[in-house]
Parts: sequence; structure tokens; C-alpha cells
Amino acid sequence: MSYLKNKTLTPSQKQVLEVVSGCVLISVIARYFVKDNPADLLAMAITLLAASRFSLLPTVLISMVSAAILRFMLI
Repeated sequence: MSYLKNKTLTPSQKQVLEVVSGCVLISVIARYFVKDNPADLLAMAITLLAASRFSLLPTVLISMVSAAILRFMLI
């Protein structure tokens, strides 16, 4: 079902839809802010840097690869 099929979105609604993906990403990784695992904390820093430079898909890929490599090397 498409709830927005014949509706026109206001500029504020469009703006909310544009930031939803970032909010979802933050909600997924927020629990790692309280961890004390150095591999996860370094992967978080790399992810934050990537998120400031790239769109969502490259950021997710970079975060997954960096977490895997750092966990392999540091744990």
C-alpha cells in the first residue's frame, strides 16, 4: 500500500523524510557509544567521519568493513 500516492508533501514533510535515514542509522549505532571496546569505539569514529563526507550507503559499508577489520585486529 502506498499511503502517499496522491498526496502533495509540504516542504517541512519533505525535510523530515530526508533526515529519517540518518536518524535510523544513529539509533542503530547509538548503543556503541556506551561500550568500552576499543575496536567498536574506533569503528564509531570512522563511521562518524564517513557520515560527514558520504551518503548513507557508503557510510554503512565503511562502518561494517571498519568494524570487522578492527575487531579482527584488536580483539
